[in-house]
Amino acid sequence: MKKQIWIITLVISVSMIGLMGCAGKTERVIEKNRNENIEFPKRFEKSYDKVDFQADVVIADGVDLNQICRKVVNRAYYDNDRAYERLFQGKELKIDQQNEVFGDNGEMIPNRDCLSVDGESFSMDGQTLNFVKPFTGYIFRCMRLEKRNPEYNMDRYELNGDLDFMSREEGENQIVSLLADIGFEEKFDFLSTVYAMDYKTMEQEEYAMDMEGNEDTSRYKEVWTEEDNCYNYFLRQEIDGLPLYYLYGGVFKELDICNVGVNAVYSKDGLQYIRIDKLFVVDDSVNPVPVSFLEIEELAQSVDEQYSMIISDADFVVHQMALYLMAEKASDETYYELFPVWILSMEQIQDKQGEKVRTPLQSVIHAETGEVIS
Repeated sequence: MKKQIWIITLVISVSMIGLMGCAGKTERVIEKNRNENIEFPKRFEKSYDKVDFQADVVIADGVDLNQICRKVVNRAYYDNDRAYERLFQGKELKIDQQNEVFGDNGEMIPNRDCLSVDGESFSMDGQTLNFVKPFTGYIFRCMRLEKRNPEYNMDRYELNGDLDFMSREEGENQIVSLLADIGFEEKFDFLSTVYAMDYKTMEQEEYAMDMEGNEDTSRYKEVWTEEDNCYNYFLRQEIDGLPLYYLYGGVFKELDICNVGVNAVYSKDGLQYIRIDKLFVVDDSVNPVPVSFLEIEELAQSVDEQYSMIISDADFVVHQMALYLMAEKASDETYYELFPVWILSMEQIQDKQGEKVRTPLQSVIHAETGEVIS
């Protein structure tokens, strides 16, 4: 029986943490000497006044922490004309709107939105891109991607599984090839998460709502067959061996698989969907600055002190600390600053009428200053 999708909202505590993270955000002065031969344990356990660390420490295999540097990165651009030729050339158009938008390079850039008579849509501006075939609408109704959503269901599909019509590696190679075809000049490294979405599971998981929030079976696919099997690719960019984190769409903070630079769906009939949000290229004209990581206990103490400033009776438990590089737009500039962060997977624990209420949280910590960014 289909369950109605609902969303947990955290208003008071998360808002306060976000405001706390913004305080002094532009004043990250790093004065300590660079740590040589830095190492981190695979697990860190220590309790503080407000925060209890019972955390697995996750760092990508093969990364040399002594070689990590702060850098300047820029948005990567593709060619609109080449993208149109590759993805939409020859289609009969129902809508073709062309204008300009303000790009990250500080200039106005051409934007084009198209809709074909067959219901395929295409939007491009040289930075972001969205290509959608109608079949994708059925796929979207079979996925609940956000882990905070109690109806999250991606664990019901086979992670890194293979389907009969092609291997998942072949599909990923086609995505990477497409990026070059549409004019990206850089070769990107990706951390890929791939789900083999089989038609039987999709049929079970399909769910649609009407405007009143009730189940709408009229929108369901009439028949699901093996021809509908598809791969769903989530590609997160890597730089210097570390996965990249940024505010997805300039807004979304969560480290969900949907908040990645490239998402694409491939079926037996080819590319069904691709979305490109942000991809970055290192500016080699700016000298990199070697990173001075805080020791893990020093960082944990800093986190606890900042969380202790929250006016709340809640306590926090950290279950995982994962090392990422974060790309953050420099104030009033066209470039992004790249620096290391720890992304903490946490729980907020509150006592409500004698019952312990646990709420999942994410916190992003500057790895050099210990500042809570969000």
